[in-house]
Amino acid sequence: MKGRLERLETLGFIWNKLEHLWEEGFKNLVQFKEEHGHCLVPHGYVTLNGYQLRQWVQIQRASDLAKPKRERLDELGFVWDVKEYKWEEGFNNLVQYKEEHGDCLGPTYFKTKDGYPLGTWVDSQRQGKEDWPEERIKRLDALGFVWNARTLNKS
Repeated sequence: MKGRLERLETLGFIWNKLEHLWEEGFKNLVQFKEEHGHCLVPHGYVTLNGYQLRQWVQIQRASDLAKPKRERLDELGFVWDVKEYKWEEGFNNLVQYKEEHGDCLGPTYFKTKDGYPLGTWVDSQRQGKEDWPEERIKRLDALGFVWNARTLNKS
């Protein structure tokens, strides 16, 4: 006759509820990435089975996770700092725009071929220059970024 522990194991008994819940969230994030190609779960996102994945993602960002869990999320392409990720995405699109067009102007309503609103991103850089870290300003300057597009039309 099987022992108690073996019988519980056979039934799928959950020994560590917190670990089980973390694994459930991770599994749902893996599925999200397979479907969408990234780990940027939108606000309010709930899976088809009712799992509040965005909430789980936010908890992971705010938690002091153990190294093995952090590494698993890193391997999946987890985004820890969404604002930084979005800025880098805009910058990379600007680099590509410059390669194609020879400048960094990015007209206000310009969207890339894949729909990225580069013009909006460029405008927000111009409007928020005083709030940007020096490193970002240097990177934009090195690329030839035009901080005031109106001055180009006055010559």
